[in-house]
Amino acid sequence: MKMQNDNLAKNCFLMLSVMLVSLSLTACNRHKEIKAEKDAAEAESQRVWAEYTAYEQKIKSLGPQGTQLTMTLENQATNSERAAAFVEQEVNVLSKWVIALEGAIAIYRPKVDAYKARYTR
Repeated sequence: MKMQNDNLAKNCFLMLSVMLVSLSLTACNRHKEIKAEKDAAEAESQRVWAEYTAYEQKIKSLGPQGTQLTMTLENQATNSERAAAFVEQEVNVLSKWVIALEGAIAIYRPKVDAYKARYTR
């Protein structure tokens, strides 16, 4: 257990170091790409949720005589629900990245501006 925690700490530190280095090298444009990915993932999540709702309405409209069809629709709804959960998880991960990058930008922006002011004319 302790070894896992040590590896996790090392991995977290390595990931943070890589993130900060890449952030400083990309001149803070990466956060816009990540934010666009996050927005796309949120849109996909909403689309999947609407699809799930449509399936749910179809199931309710079938009534008791459509038992076999209901099972197929329930399977599709379950698959849509899984897809929605996955997309929501991806949105959460991307949201954390955006927050971390915005924090790093706040730290490095004054340094970059000072560098530009000093060395560019």
